[in-house]
Amino acid sequence: MRRRSATQSLVRLLGQWQESPSSTPLWRQLTDALRLLILDGRLPLDTRLPGEREFASALGVSRTTIASALAQLRDEGYVQSRQGSGSTVRLAGENRPSTPRLNTAQTLNLSTAALAAGAEIHQAYSHALSMLPEYLATTGYDQHGLPVLREAIAQRYTARGLATHADEIMLVNGRSAGWR
Repeated sequence: MRRRSATQSLVRLLGQWQESPSSTPLWRQLTDALRLLILDGRLPLDTRLPGEREFASALGVSRTTIASALAQLRDEGYVQSRQGSGSTVRLAGENRPSTPRLNTAQTLNLSTAALAAGAEIHQAYSHALSMLPEYLATTGYDQHGLPVLREAIAQRYTARGLATHADEIMLVNGRSAGWR
């Protein structure tokens, strides 16, 4: 059974998907945001996406932006489209029939509930690795946390409505429930 994503629900899930200012094209930003929703499960498999016109109107972007984002997701295997039937969410590399069937002769291994690392993980790892040399001359430890990370956290709090400066942030080792 296919689920239909209500357009406004999807818009809410996307949140602040547009980076501003950014040199990244709008369609690419939308592609990345939708891919993340698919990979983290907030946009379930077999969900039917809104039509291009309706989606473009709801996001306040051109239909070309939507079409380009969906085309990229199709190329990557995250969306399957059929003319007249719309676009449906799926996982990259997944070639399964429209009605999944379980072969009872097979054994299902449910010991691990984790997906293989996606391209985003490789990209983040590569980016982090390229930034590493600037921290190798020191211990990499700052009593209050790395300044660049403290600044990023302060900006995030400020964007969410709590005016915060980096000098008000202290990062410590260990686990914290955090402020939401």
